[in-house]
Amino acid sequence: MSKLKEIREKLHTEAAVERAKLKDMSFREKIVYIKEYYFWQILFGSIALAVAIWALNFYVLNPPPQLGLGVAFYGSPVTIELLERVEGSLNEAIMQDASRYNVVASNFFQLSGDPEFTLAMIQQFAALITARQIDVMIVHPDTASEILAQGFAMDLRLVFSEAELAAKSHIVVYGSIADFDAATGQALSWGEYYPAGLSLRHSPYFYGIADGFADWMLLIVANSPREVAARDMILWTVGY
Repeated sequence: MSKLKEIREKLHTEAAVERAKLKDMSFREKIVYIKEYYFWQILFGSIALAVAIWALNFYVLNPPPQLGLGVAFYGSPVTIELLERVEGSLNEAIMQDASRYNVVASNFFQLSGDPEFTLAMIQQFAALITARQIDVMIVHPDTASEILAQGFAMDLRLVFSEAELAAKSHIVVYGSIADFDAATGQALSWGEYYPAGLSLRHSPYFYGIADGFADWMLLIVANSPREVAARDMILWTVGY
């Protein structure tokens, strides 16, 4: 307690001394004195205040939207306009609070004759999958069997009831996970078949915004932490 009192008295004395110095100075002299002796304290104090205001605004008052659903078109290039339309439509259709949660659509494909581009695409896709930033994949038919064999697709029985799957039986796509040989990359054996995705063949949504998606497939990524939103998106896309 005496230590605190000693510190308080010291600060009070120093403040009194500074006031006395400033009292006898002209306005110009005060400015020069403050700039010379308190420049760094004022600078660091201003920076600290600016950081505090930014953090308050960024994390409390106006936080940026969080990822509500990650959608990836995989296997063939699509236009930027299509990605933007998908984001806008899904934000409006399934996001209850688009100011806090939003849909992000991306596109991954291989480019024949450009191995560097293909490698960059694969690395970016793998990074987003590992970070659990992709929840739904819209897969081109030429790459669907590969995606299913590698175990990317969640078993739809985990998020849909038997009755819901039965009602969509005409568009359910079944897949099987392969056990690959580490040296050759060849499939050694296959697991049981399970409902892994839904065809877009009868999707009212994609008929409305783009042609050429009839043979593409929707699937929920196996490690998705937002499977409820993914389920809502799939039901809305293929029709309830």
